[in-house]
Amino acid sequence: MGNPVKKFLIKLIIEEAIHFEERSYIFYESLLQSAVMKESIILLKKLLAGELSHRLRLVEIQRRGNLGDLQVPEDTELEGFDEVSKQFPQLKHRSSKEEILEAALMKEKSAHIFYRTMSGKARIKTVAQLFGALAIEELEHVKWIEDEMTGK
Repeated sequence: MGNPVKKFLIKLIIEEAIHFEERSYIFYESLLQSAVMKESIILLKKLLAGELSHRLRLVEIQRRGNLGDLQVPEDTELEGFDEVSKQFPQLKHRSSKEEILEAALMKEKSAHIFYRTMSGKARIKTVAQLFGALAIEELEHVKWIEDEMTGK
């Protein structure tokens, strides 16, 4: 990937993804500040850790200047979710664990669909792969939240 245009595009994509993860972290952090139920506090701390972990991986990829250990996307399809929300879900300050999980699920599905859509629109293979890899990362968040919802 010696092409400077590709490198620049990947840098911009990673910066945008890092910004998205930071906004997600702030979203969960604001909920944590007003949470009162112990199970909600524990859940929000797990969600915060997940967002921080994802952000740190992206920063490491940015530092290295290559995709590293991100999975190359296959055809990742998420059934039953057709609309992409551009805003974070609204929650009241004393939300239950179930309400938090529902909001987190919506946010993660939106992120997955955004990255998957961008992967399909990218005309440069490396950029498409990066968006696809980010879509896979978000899909892993979706699966984790769904497991939390079902008690797995």
